Amino acid sequence: MVSYRSYRWIVTRPLVDVVVLNGDRVDSAGSSGQIYIGGARHVDVMISVGTKTGSPSIQFHLDVIDEVSGATIRTYDGNTLSDAGTDYITVDGLTLGTAVQVRWDGTLDGSNYFDGVYCRVVAKR
Repeated sequence: MVSYRSYRWIVTRPLVDVVVLNGDRVDSAGSSGQIYIGGARHVDVMISVGTKTGSPSIQFHLDVIDEVSGATIRTYDGNTLSDAGTDYITVDGLTLGTAVQVRWDGTLDGSNYFDGVYCRVVAKR
């Protein structure tokens, strides 16, 4: 017999939990590459941007990918950050694709960059 407590853990446990950036220096555009999420219908991207040097800006995007062709089906954009701070991209009711990728771009180079950038992708349900 399954207890309520163990059943609740199964329901709330994420299907995917991937750290894309872990306190990294970001001085150019980049991406996570494809992250397989299977049948997950809810995806959260948690972003924290640390200290800046120069005058950088950064924006994160969540792309829903057609796993067979590699084509982007839909893109969800985060906010543009030009100082230390946090952002959050959430998609609920996802019905397209079985893979996602996180991309970032902005005004970034060797003189304009962020240190201490964290990005985590959690897919569930």
